[in-house]
Amino acid sequence: MRVSITHREEAGGLFGAKRHYYIDGEVLFSEEEKAIIAARGLAKHTLTVDPAVPPPAPVHYMSASLLRGFAPLLLVASCGIGIGLNGPLGDFLAMVAIGMFIASFVIKRKTTIAEQPRQVLTLQGLMDYPRVTIYALDPAEAKSTDDGLRSKLAGIKGLLVESTEIRSKETFEL
Repeated sequence: MRVSITHREEAGGLFGAKRHYYIDGEVLFSEEEKAIIAARGLAKHTLTVDPAVPPPAPVHYMSASLLRGFAPLLLVASCGIGIGLNGPLGDFLAMVAIGMFIASFVIKRKTTIAEQPRQVLTLQGLMDYPRVTIYALDPAEAKSTDDGLRSKLAGIKGLLVESTEIRSKETFEL
């Protein structure tokens, strides 16, 4: 098993003042290890790691609710303006209302994804897509998460080594 782990830092927030820290890992199994996984039925074994995205900001919850609340009001107003003034303003407001409604769904989906507590990776999933990303709050947590990931991957390697052969029959007295 060949494992590559990289730490990265990205600017986040509206003006880039916030920092996000990530641990990117790549797990490549040898052909022998893939054969052991297939022969022993180990593809469903799981590895649980922290989420890949930062937690949602409180403003996302409020903005999704506000957009979803004001979009129907703006749509009704656009109909009234369109009928009363018979100009392009009604059409523009209707498009803005539809955009607000779609944006509320996008923001809500983003917060739902960010609320997921852990990633559950299977060995089959790692064989199909060997890359994994983990979010960390700060560099110290990134180092701790890296150490935890290394020990979990060492456990997976131990599982593969122990699964190479099945013990034969033994007779002994206690």
